[in-house]
Amino acid sequence: MKKSLIIILIVLALATILRIVSTLRPTQQVIQDTPEDPLGILPFDSGVTGKVLLGPVCPVMQYPPDPACDDRPYETTVQVISVGSPKSSPFATVKTNKDGEYTLMLPPGKYGLQAIGGNPLPWCATKEITIKPSVILQINLSCDTGIR
Repeated sequence: MKKSLIIILIVLALATILRIVSTLRPTQQVIQDTPEDPLGILPFDSGVTGKVLLGPVCPVMQYPPDPACDDRPYETTVQVISVGSPKSSPFATVKTNKDGEYTLMLPPGKYGLQAIGGNPLPWCATKEITIKPSVILQINLSCDTGIR
C-alpha cells in the first residue's frame, strides 16, 4: 500500500513538473525593424553624415554676398529609402539637430537620401548615394524655401 501511494505521488509530481516545464518553453520572437536598428544587426561601420540647409532666405542675391542671406541649418528628419526595395516605407530615419547635422550608420548598399520638407515648401531634393563597407560619406542636403 505504501509503495503504491509513493508511486502515485511520484507520477503526480512528475506530471506537474512536466506541465510547468512545458509552459516555460521559449517562444520564437519576431524582431521588429526600428529606425535605430533597421536590420537588428547594429553596429555598422559605414554610413552617412552631413548637414541639411534651408535656402534661399533672402529674395535677391546681394553682391557682395550678405552673410545674413546664407542658407540656414534646417531641423528636420532625414529618411533613407533602399534603392530597389519593394518596401515603400523608409529603411531608416534620423532627426537633425538644431544645426541641421545628422549621422546615420548604414550597411553597404544603394540608397535614396532625403530631408523631409513641408507641404508644398520647403522642397527637399533626394540624393542617391552608395554606401561602401567601412566608409562614412559626407553628404549635405538642400531644401528650397521657394523665395526668389
